[in-house]
Amino acid sequence: MPVTIDPSEATSLAVMALEKVGVTPNNAKSVANALIQAEVDGQPGHGLSRLSAYIDQVKVGKVIGDAKPKVTTPKPAICHINAELGFAFPAMDKLVTLLPAMAKAQGIALGAVYRSHHFGQAGFHAERIAKQGCIALVFSNSPSAIAPWGGHRPLFGTNLSHLHAHETTRHRL
Repeated sequence: MPVTIDPSEATSLAVMALEKVGVTPNNAKSVANALIQAEVDGQPGHGLSRLSAYIDQVKVGKVIGDAKPKVTTPKPAICHINAELGFAFPAMDKLVTLLPAMAKAQGIALGAVYRSHHFGQAGFHAERIAKQGCIALVFSNSPSAIAPWGGHRPLFGTNLSHLHAHETTRHRL
């Protein structure tokens, strides 16, 4: 039987679960917001189904729950964010805040996040930048997972499938 829960209540529960294993309140809120938005967007593979794995990964040190992303801006239109082996979502939050202002001042901006954990659905980040009046292209590395047509060895990653899944979402902007 399906369970229906208000997104704000689900966010609170996810934040509590993350904080219980040592994730800082800001990082927990960032992660929970992204997971819940994936659920709202109809992308449960990037939603709450990941919460248990994220918690386990914090427990074993695969992801650092209290990491503080470090921002550097080597050029006026370039922003690097070292996620410090923590969740990507807090680092992406910083990009979403910084890049639109940089793009408006410089005409273009480029941001890169590194040393991070999984960053979820690409459309989530792109939509937040679009709501600030900018165009965003969001890319991620991906391990070889899918063989080309007729092939037997994995060659392509799956990160592009996330872009296609958000095509209908983009039209809401």
